[in-house]
Amino acid sequence: MIRGFLLGVAILIVGIAVGYSVASTTGAGSYKQEVYSTIDQKKSQLPFVARGEFRSILVNNCRVVAAIELGVITFGVFGGFVLLVNGIKIGMLYRTALVGGVYWKLWLFHVIPHGVIEYTGLLLAEAAAIHGGRYLWIRLNSKTTSLGWRKAILVALACYPIILLAALIEVYVTPFL
Repeated sequence: MIRGFLLGVAILIVGIAVGYSVASTTGAGSYKQEVYSTIDQKKSQLPFVARGEFRSILVNNCRVVAAIELGVITFGVFGGFVLLVNGIKIGMLYRTALVGGVYWKLWLFHVIPHGVIEYTGLLLAEAAAIHGGRYLWIRLNSKTTSLGWRKAILVALACYPIILLAALIEVYVTPFL
């Protein structure tokens, strides 16, 4: 399970490096104004709007986790692709924020608090998919039964409370930092 987690981390880091290297820095100056207006808009948000945003973010993140976990059929390859694409997006956002001059405000207060928890959930989902794929391969190639599924299922289910916590922090904490 740890090897699957570390493989997911490696794929995410490769994606971040690729995204950072391919990001276009033209127009990064206007990015600063866009970030600050979005932050101000979220601070003045009414509670019922925040609930709708929370629901939307939670549903989206749960769909991503479920897609990664269903990657057990592809032995974790699909989840690796999802992590790579997310890493590319992070790398591009990081470089644009760095060039646009909103690095500290955006990353320290609005991305890192929920992002660390959210990506932990995604990486655990990838580890569960790889682990489950391994036991699927064993099951397909032999007649023996395996209890390895239990661990993969428990880790896969543990991803959802982690994603719930990340969505709560993203909607109700980070806009006010």
